[in-house]
Amino acid sequence: MSVATVHAQVEPGHVTVDKKYLYSGTGAVGKGKDCVDPTHPDQVLYTVVQSYAAGRDDAATMKKLITAYTTAVERSTACRPGQSGKR
Repeated sequence: MSVATVHAQVEPGHVTVDKKYLYSGTGAVGKGKDCVDPTHPDQVLYTVVQSYAAGRDDAATMKKLITAYTTAVERSTACRPGQSGKR
């Protein structure tokens, strides 16, 4: 995921088998599914979480966090303007 390279806290880490998530102990990136802005239909939505807490490094927790956050965004009206946000 090239988007991860611009986020300082998302260090080289693990990529899920489906290549939807990249995560390390200090950050993570998720690729939104079916999130489309009608004014920019060719753009992909990415979610990012980063941790700036010194001495905190937990890749398993970052994976859980980015998975839950990306899923919530995908189900929200931010992902599908004009819809109820429920799937």
